[in-house]
Amino acid sequence: MKFAFSDDVLAVRDSLRNALKSGCPVEVVRQASTSEGDESVRALWRLLGDMGVLGLLVKEKDGGLGFDELFMVVVLEELGYVAAPGPLAETISMAAPLVGATENQEALLERILAGQALTACDLGQSSVPYAEVCDGVIVIRDDEVRYASREQIETEPVATVDATRRSGRVNVIDSSCALVSSDLPRALDRATLAAAAELVGLSARMLEMTRTYVLTREQFGVSIGSLQAVKHALADLLIAIEFARPAVWRAAVPMSRGGPQSSLHVSMAKALASDAALRAAKTSIQCHGAMGYTVEYDLQLFTKRAWARCTDMGDSQLHVSRIADWLGVAGSP
Repeated sequence: MKFAFSDDVLAVRDSLRNALKSGCPVEVVRQASTSEGDESVRALWRLLGDMGVLGLLVKEKDGGLGFDELFMVVVLEELGYVAAPGPLAETISMAAPLVGATENQEALLERILAGQALTACDLGQSSVPYAEVCDGVIVIRDDEVRYASREQIETEPVATVDATRRSGRVNVIDSSCALVSSDLPRALDRATLAAAAELVGLSARMLEMTRTYVLTREQFGVSIGSLQAVKHALADLLIAIEFARPAVWRAAVPMSRGGPQSSLHVSMAKALASDAALRAAKTSIQCHGAMGYTVEYDLQLFTKRAWARCTDMGDSQLHVSRIADWLGVAGSP
């Protein structure tokens, strides 16, 4: 049996990777923290809409690509690698599929798939990522899912570690916002898996940035990358990433096939991906020294995104507890 991605999955990955080189340079990520960068973010979303990325999981008859979660994790890893701004994981994994499964929402779905309606997801948390820049919000309350347009909500800015996410509190002021059909448990699992895939991409980028730095930064006439302590730290980080990545891929298989225990595998993926990302941020800053702390240096964009993203859809400790419960482990944390 061949355990590998299909040629179609790899073709989508390569096409997206090439598009992001020009469509999402690090300057776009940096600019996303203020309103001055809004047009750059919108341009990126229109590019991804034209490529069909936003409708990855939407059925072809509804205007999407009709792909499955195996495509999703590969795409989200690439988007994580460039720290693409905007609620992309939320749109691809939740908003677009949920709206696509709802009758009489064709106009809204068309705008979402075209990259013209940035859609955040409010799961009841105190701070909703991208609330300040979104065009609408998927609001989940007591197992009820609704779509609220910008005119139907009020937002209040919330300062968070990652300013590029423009987070805020959301208050729905119009009770007539549309109900959205959904398989909510599956949608939440899909969003969790998307976050895990994005974290793997972020971790890989931080490792690559750090590797480049330590091979060029010299002290006492030698590159610091030749020092054993640095070698071991980066080797440990590489191992953490290489453990997390196949766990994310593995979780995508039962998700795509509707197999049993898919939630268990998703929690395994999120726990490992969160741990890898936290290790990546810590190791990268340590190896960069004081340079790693400066806001002028690009590394901070990726470390802050990783810190923020690790807590989305549950942190590592939460998912380890869920795994222990599912496995019936006594004395689970």
